[in-house]
Amino acid sequence: MKYSKTSAILLAAAIVLQLAIPALFVTEKSRILQNGDEYRIRVNSLSFADDMIELDYEITNNWDSDEMRYAVPENEYQGVYMWLRLTKEPPASGVFMQSASVREYRSPIGEYAFPDIDADKASHTFSELYDYGHFFYAAVKIYHGKALLTGVYLDDGTPVEQLFD
Repeated sequence: MKYSKTSAILLAAAIVLQLAIPALFVTEKSRILQNGDEYRIRVNSLSFADDMIELDYEITNNWDSDEMRYAVPENEYQGVYMWLRLTKEPPASGVFMQSASVREYRSPIGEYAFPDIDADKASHTFSELYDYGHFFYAAVKIYHGKALLTGVYLDDGTPVEQLFD
């Protein structure tokens, strides 16, 4: 079977594009990790599904669901930000995160992979820790409005993974 020159060029372009898109995502994550500043943001609640921990944060200033939003960590206490304030526009100064959705506010730091977790055991353990006055925080690197979740920790700095060793 003989291919035309145009077909060969289109095939080559498709291959390059398929390789370039993942490379861009990896490059962006690498840039955030290398250049971003770390912020600790208190987690309001945790839920478990399909080897993931879904993180929920205290949110203030909810807007209509069809507006782009930015999240600004606020009310820092002993190195942990207590909530995220939503704004319609990025702040003139200071740190912020762009929403992961243009239609409604979806946190770019909402889920954490946790392979091989027993969801029932984890829910019980976390509920018990909350009952004893503990809280969890997300460690997030932020760079130019882009956020990358690097870990979830108990208030004493223990990584959640160690709670199940």
